[in-house]
Amino acid sequence: PLLQAAIDRAAESGQPAAPVDVRIAEDEERTVAVYANQAVLPRGGGRGFVLHAVDATERKRLEAQFAQSQKMQAVGQLAGGIAHDFNNTLQIIVGAASLLVGDLEEDHPGRREVEAILDAADKAFVELGVSAAGMAEIADAAGLFLIAMPPLDDGA
Repeated sequence: PLLQAAIDRAAESGQPAAPVDVRIAEDEERTVAVYANQAVLPRGGGRGFVLHAVDATERKRLEAQFAQSQKMQAVGQLAGGIAHDFNNTLQIIVGAASLLVGDLEEDHPGRREVEAILDAADKAFVELGVSAAGMAEIADAAGLFLIAMPPLDDGA
Protein backbone atom coordinates (compact mmCIF):
# COMPACT_ATOMS: atom_id res chain seq x y z
CA PRO A 1 0.00 0.00 0.00
CA LEU A 2 2.75 2.53 0.84
CA LEU A 3 4.73 1.70 -2.28
CA GLN A 4 1.63 1.94 -4.48
CA ALA A 5 0.72 5.29 -2.90
CA ALA A 6 4.26 6.58 -3.61
CA ILE A 7 4.00 5.46 -7.23
CA ASP A 8 0.59 7.14 -7.57
CA ARG A 9 1.95 10.41 -6.16
CA ALA A 10 4.89 10.27 -8.56
CA ALA A 11 2.54 9.64 -11.47
CA GLU A 12 0.36 12.63 -10.52
CA SER A 13 3.21 15.04 -9.85
CA GLY A 14 5.71 13.87 -12.41
CA GLN A 15 8.37 14.07 -9.68
CA PRO A 16 10.37 11.17 -8.21
CA ALA A 17 8.67 9.59 -5.22
CA ALA A 18 10.25 9.75 -1.80
CA PRO A 19 11.84 6.41 -0.90
CA VAL A 20 9.60 3.89 0.85
CA ASP A 21 11.04 1.45 3.39
CA VAL A 22 9.75 -2.08 2.83
CA ARG A 23 10.50 -5.19 4.87
CA ILE A 24 11.39 -8.24 2.84
CA ALA A 25 8.76 -10.94 3.48
CA GLU A 26 11.19 -13.86 3.76
CA ASP A 27 13.52 -12.06 6.13
CA GLU A 28 11.95 -9.85 8.81
CA GLU A 29 15.38 -8.38 9.58
CA ARG A 30 15.94 -7.02 6.08
CA THR A 31 14.60 -3.65 4.98
CA VAL A 32 14.98 -2.11 1.55
CA ALA A 33 14.35 1.48 0.50
CA VAL A 34 12.42 1.47 -2.77
CA TYR A 35 12.73 4.48 -5.08
CA ALA A 36 10.18 5.10 -7.86
CA ASN A 37 10.98 7.41 -10.78
CA GLN A 38 8.76 8.12 -13.73
CA ALA A 39 10.48 7.39 -17.02
CA VAL A 40 9.81 7.47 -20.78
CA LEU A 41 9.79 3.96 -22.21
CA PRO A 42 12.24 3.61 -25.12
CA ARG A 43 10.21 1.67 -27.70
CA GLY A 44 6.70 3.00 -27.58
CA GLY A 45 7.43 6.40 -26.10
CA GLY A 46 4.93 5.74 -23.31
CA ARG A 47 5.50 6.48 -19.67
CA GLY A 48 6.38 3.98 -16.99
CA PHE A 49 8.30 3.71 -13.78
CA VAL A 50 11.77 2.67 -12.87
CA LEU A 51 11.89 1.12 -9.41
CA HIS A 52 15.13 0.44 -7.66
CA ALA A 53 15.73 -0.92 -4.19
CA VAL A 54 18.63 -0.26 -1.86
CA ASP A 55 19.34 -2.33 1.24
CA ALA A 56 18.44 -0.07 4.17
CA THR A 57 18.86 -2.65 6.95
CA GLU A 58 21.99 -1.08 8.43
CA ARG A 59 20.53 2.43 8.20
CA LYS A 60 17.38 1.30 10.05
CA ARG A 61 19.47 -0.43 12.71
CA LEU A 62 21.58 2.70 13.20
CA GLU A 63 18.47 4.89 13.36
CA ALA A 64 17.01 2.65 16.08
CA GLN A 65 20.32 2.67 17.97
CA PHE A 66 20.53 6.46 17.71
CA ALA A 67 16.95 6.87 18.96
CA GLN A 68 17.74 4.62 21.93
CA SER A 69 20.89 6.59 22.76
CA GLN A 70 18.90 9.85 22.63
CA LYS A 71 16.39 8.38 25.09
CA MET A 72 19.20 7.32 27.42
CA GLN A 73 20.78 10.75 27.18
CA ALA A 74 17.47 12.40 28.05
CA VAL A 75 17.04 10.11 31.07
CA GLY A 76 20.61 10.91 32.16
CA GLN A 77 20.01 14.64 31.87
CA LEU A 78 16.78 14.34 33.84
CA ALA A 79 18.47 12.32 36.58
CA GLY A 80 21.37 14.77 36.68
CA GLY A 81 18.97 17.69 36.99
CA ILE A 82 17.07 16.02 39.82
CA ALA A 83 20.32 15.19 41.63
CA HIS A 84 21.50 18.78 41.15
CA ASP A 85 18.26 20.21 42.57
CA PHE A 86 18.34 17.75 45.47
CA ASN A 87 21.96 18.67 46.16
CA ASN A 88 21.08 22.37 46.21
CA THR A 89 18.27 21.76 48.69
CA LEU A 90 20.52 19.56 50.79
CA GLN A 91 23.17 22.31 50.88
CA ILE A 92 20.62 24.73 52.35
CA ILE A 93 19.61 22.19 54.99
CA VAL A 94 23.24 21.48 55.90
CA GLY A 95 24.08 25.17 56.05
CA ALA A 96 21.16 26.01 58.33
CA ALA A 97 21.71 22.97 60.55
CA SER A 98 25.43 23.71 60.80
CA LEU A 99 24.74 27.25 61.95
CA LEU A 100 22.11 26.01 64.39
CA VAL A 101 24.27 23.28 65.92
CA GLY A 102 27.06 25.83 66.41
CA ASP A 103 24.70 28.02 68.41
CA LEU A 104 23.41 25.23 70.66
CA GLU A 105 25.07 24.19 73.90
CA GLU A 106 26.25 20.58 74.18
CA ASP A 107 23.46 19.79 76.65
CA HIS A 108 20.69 21.54 74.71
CA PRO A 109 17.74 19.14 74.20
CA GLY A 110 17.47 19.97 70.47
CA ARG A 111 21.15 19.49 69.64
CA ARG A 112 20.86 15.74 69.08
CA GLU A 113 18.03 16.26 66.58
CA VAL A 114 20.07 18.84 64.66
CA GLU A 115 23.06 16.48 64.67
CA ALA A 116 20.75 13.75 63.33
CA ILE A 117 19.79 16.10 60.47
CA LEU A 118 23.48 16.63 59.68
CA ASP A 119 24.16 12.87 59.81
CA ALA A 120 21.23 12.22 57.45
CA ALA A 121 22.46 14.93 55.09
CA ASP A 122 25.93 13.41 55.06
CA LYS A 123 24.42 10.02 54.15
CA ALA A 124 22.41 11.70 51.40
CA PHE A 125 25.60 13.24 50.00
CA VAL A 126 27.15 9.78 49.95
CA GLU A 127 24.07 8.49 48.11
CA LEU A 128 24.60 11.26 45.57
CA GLY A 129 28.16 9.99 45.18
CA VAL A 130 29.84 12.85 46.97
CA SER A 131 30.92 12.84 50.60
CA ALA A 132 30.35 15.98 52.59
CA ALA A 133 34.12 16.32 53.00
CA GLY A 134 34.56 16.08 49.24
CA MET A 135 32.01 18.82 48.63
CA ALA A 136 34.49 21.47 49.78
CA GLU A 137 37.06 20.28 47.23
CA ILE A 138 34.49 20.25 44.43
CA ALA A 139 33.18 23.69 45.39
CA ASP A 140 36.70 25.09 45.58
CA ALA A 141 37.60 23.67 42.17
CA ALA A 142 34.44 25.22 40.71
CA GLY A 143 35.13 28.56 42.40
CA LEU A 144 32.01 28.30 44.58
CA PHE A 145 31.39 29.31 48.18
CA LEU A 146 30.45 26.43 50.47
CA ILE A 147 29.48 26.53 54.11
CA ALA A 148 31.81 24.12 55.85
CA MET A 149 30.17 21.58 58.09
CA PRO A 150 32.23 20.84 61.19
CA PRO A 151 32.79 17.15 61.89
CA LEU A 152 30.40 15.76 64.43
CA ASP A 153 31.55 14.01 67.58
CA ASP A 154 30.20 10.44 67.57
CA GLY A 155 30.45 10.34 71.31
CA ALA A 156 33.07 7.60 71.06
